[in-house]
Amino acid sequence: DYENNRVQVFDGCTGAFVKVIGDGVGSGPGQFSQPIDVCIDHDQDFLLVADYSNNRVQVLNKDTGEFVRSVGSSEGVNAFNGPRAVYVNSPSDLLFISDRENHRIQLFNKTTFMLIRHIGFGFGIGPGMFNRPMELCVDNEEGVLIVVDGHNHRVQIMELPELRKEKLRLKHSRQDPNELVKNSAVFPSATAAHALAEAKFV
Repeated sequence: DYENNRVQVFDGCTGAFVKVIGDGVGSGPGQFSQPIDVCIDHDQDFLLVADYSNNRVQVLNKDTGEFVRSVGSSEGVNAFNGPRAVYVNSPSDLLFISDRENHRIQLFNKTTFMLIRHIGFGFGIGPGMFNRPMELCVDNEEGVLIVVDGHNHRVQIMELPELRKEKLRLKHSRQDPNELVKNSAVFPSATAAHALAEAKFV
């Protein structure tokens, strides 16, 4: 509830109002200044809120609304400038936050909340560059991050090495068992495969 500086909770089945989360407008723990996006981490029972004008993402207990911590640096090169969207990707243990006015995506470990790296090549119109990135999501099957690149009026799709492991796992789980047997038959034993591998370097 952006202008009212709060998060409203409704019943997912009936649409009935349940409660309000937030201790009013402000910069203290559990207070908001233009909250603009939310995401739930079901693994840890956290509600993550992009607290836009406070330049932070707040982590709250999803059931009680109690403040747990803030994510991101408050100063320096890693500080947020208008965090616009939050996305939790549980299979890869990653947290993506679009840092709108810094024209980049910040990537965190979703369990430790440690910064991994920045995604994007800065402000601009070229591939991998952003002009106020907004919403984002992940396609685990393709191993890509999908970003609404707001003022460039486009959606960018970016392959990330951090998503490759889950992509390969999903690909393997969908593979026809008969195909797996056929592929394994190329090398009847690990010894034979190893011998052939060594022969390539002779």
